[in-house]
Amino acid sequence: MRLARSDIWRHGSLVFVALVVVNVANYVFYALAGRTLSVAEYGEFMSLVALTLIASAPALVAQNALSKLVADVAATGDPRPLAGIARATQRFAWAGAVLLFTAAIVLREPLALLVHATDSLLVPLAAAAAVAAVIVPLQRGILQGAGRFVDLAASMLIEGIARIAAVVPLARAAGVRGALLALLLSLLVPLAVSSVRLRVLWPVVAARTLDLRRAWTATLGSGAGFLMLTIMLYFDVILVRHFFASEVAGLYSAVSLVGRAIYTGVAFVPMIAIPKIVSRRAQRVSVRPVAILGAAVALCVAAGAIGIVVLAPQRVLAAVGGAGFSPAAPWLLPYAFAASALAAANVAVAVRVGLHRFGHVAPLVVIGLGEVVTVALRHAAIADVLWTVVVGHSLALLATLVVALLERRPATCRTGLGYM
Repeated sequence: MRLARSDIWRHGSLVFVALVVVNVANYVFYALAGRTLSVAEYGEFMSLVALTLIASAPALVAQNALSKLVADVAATGDPRPLAGIARATQRFAWAGAVLLFTAAIVLREPLALLVHATDSLLVPLAAAAAVAAVIVPLQRGILQGAGRFVDLAASMLIEGIARIAAVVPLARAAGVRGALLALLLSLLVPLAVSSVRLRVLWPVVAARTLDLRRAWTATLGSGAGFLMLTIMLYFDVILVRHFFASEVAGLYSAVSLVGRAIYTGVAFVPMIAIPKIVSRRAQRVSVRPVAILGAAVALCVAAGAIGIVVLAPQRVLAAVGGAGFSPAAPWLLPYAFAASALAAANVAVAVRVGLHRFGHVAPLVVIGLGEVVTVALRHAAIADVLWTVVVGHSLALLATLVVALLERRPATCRTGLGYM
């Protein structure tokens, strides 16, 4: 079948367009915040955003892991357990979100000291945003694994539109408080819409038919690698905010924003790759086209991003946050290279998860924790942080590829729920 006519291309294009729109919306949101807030306020805001993203990292990780579980169920040809999975996932998500918010309120003073927050309400606002950020990715993971890519795309588009609509009036009215409130509102809207949609799609809860031990093993193996990649994507902003002056942290936040743009430019690949690979293996169809497409996308995005950064680093930073961030231009190229390596590692991990292979997890845990510890101990200058990030992200990609080569073996139709 020609690629243009395949479901991979059709669904991949749909999710890609949605991600492009929502990412443009996100970076317009951050750019508007950068132009509305001062450089110091922007650094404070971005450090709180990074704190929120790290707090919600398990849910971001669980999106792809949950997608793997749902895809395994769908591949059996019996979708009845999906209603039970959807209900149980949302109950678990709300329980975890309440615990997260409670912990953030109890620890609000240490957290405020960590990011040098200047307002006592900022940590509770960030915690509320983290609550919504825990639930929304899990809802999307269910839609993703079930192949409901139109609903998945709609959820992302709603978030982006709501975020842009709210940021300018709220940030102008209330500064950092308002920017965080805009972030919160942009998550609450898709949360409500997806909650209704999941009820409509799967209104009946079937009797439990899953092998829970196999399901748990598959979910844990799927999530561990993505968790380390997510931590590696966000941890440096928090530590830079803690160890460096506010102005330096603000400049670094703008650079990290460009890096996250590169990473998220490839993020649609895991969304498509995991359910497609599971489905193809169940049908005994080659998964090679999915893997090749993912690698090609990662390479093209990395090459294009690095080329733009080489040609016009100051313009890139001005587009992200304004002319005041141009002193960070020398930091941009190494960070873009590191983000490209991490994005490629994310694609490689997604392919391996779809194949139900998890040998990459242990190396990623060692590399990710080593990167965090190294930055915490070695941070005399921003250059120390940058090169630690470059080396760590590159090692993550290299380790994943090496493990994939060492574990090459004939594919079976095994899924996380057993042999089909």
